[in-house]
Amino acid sequence: MSPALNDDEAYKAFLNLAPLRIYLGWEEYRQSDILAPLFKEFGKKRQPFNDLDIENFLNRHSLSFEKAVFEEVRTKQKSKKEAIENALWHLNMAGIYLNSYELEGFFKDELILETVSSKIKLLIF
Repeated sequence: MSPALNDDEAYKAFLNLAPLRIYLGWEEYRQSDILAPLFKEFGKKRQPFNDLDIENFLNRHSLSFEKAVFEEVRTKQKSKKEAIENALWHLNMAGIYLNSYELEGFFKDELILETVSSKIKLLIF
């Protein structure tokens, strides 16, 4: 899941590391029932998922690989303060700069239940 693997040159270097390579990365964006409405409210649209990832590199170069996709759905209880801090961090990473007071109205309860779903792919080649 290294961000260092992000272009064709890095993928070529990765291919030369060993005769068998294992890659673990995101199959698609994680989904959060708390963060999704915040991103929508503040007008941030996600960029298309990286169609230039290593899987597409392997396909473009007709390199064979095995693939498995793992799905996870998890629920976590957070305090209102933790939920706001987490939301601020994610919004900040997306270039949306707010303060905790601006998010107070989104979190009415003192205990927040968040559900996150993820898909992770495993490539072996």
